[in-house]
Amino acid sequence: MVQQPVAVPGFPALVNYAPSEGIQDCEVLVGVAQGQTLRAQMAPDDRSFTQQQLCDMATNVAKLAVQTLETLK
Repeated sequence: MVQQPVAVPGFPALVNYAPSEGIQDCEVLVGVAQGQTLRAQMAPDDRSFTQQQLCDMATNVAKLAVQTLETLK
């Protein structure tokens, strides 16, 4: 598994994916509270996106989800 830190404002987060010859999926894991993790995942259905694009999209989804959580406080 490839795990790399990623910037999600105010929270620790990792990009996580399995390297392979074929593009599979990409997820971003965000530690939002003690014992709680937010997971944003992107998976292609037609292989039209690169691994980096999927990871960028998952990161954007995670950032938007965290923003939504912040407004609910």
